Amino acid sequence: MADEALLLPHERPVVEVRHVGTALVVRLLAPDVTSTYAHRLRAFLFNLADCGLPLLVILDLDEWPGISSQLPIFLRFVQSVTGRGGGVRLCHLTRHAAKVLTVTKLDLYFAVFPDLDAAVAGWES
Repeated sequence: MADEALLLPHERPVVEVRHVGTALVVRLLAPDVTSTYAHRLRAFLFNLADCGLPLLVILDLDEWPGISSQLPIFLRFVQSVTGRGGGVRLCHLTRHAAKVLTVTKLDLYFAVFPDLDAAVAGWES
């Protein structure tokens, strides 16, 4: 599920994807300086959400410096996945990102966990 096929020679992947138990872990990689990064991330997440299956997805934000600029993308992704009977969890948020979610009341839409192990718990087969 990596997006290498969509990359130009100077671009790096936007995500790494792997299965942990029944969950699909999508690790967002640190943004590069290209203007296509946000577009490629949005395209990846929306294509994943549109697969038609009830997915259990963990967005691992360990390398992600902030969340503010991508909140609309994340919110739409959560709505799409949960609308198909799946679930989305976030882990490894920075203190700033967690505060942004709290202040904007968007923490009501996102299940937030301190690390990957905590996010996987309960979704293990």
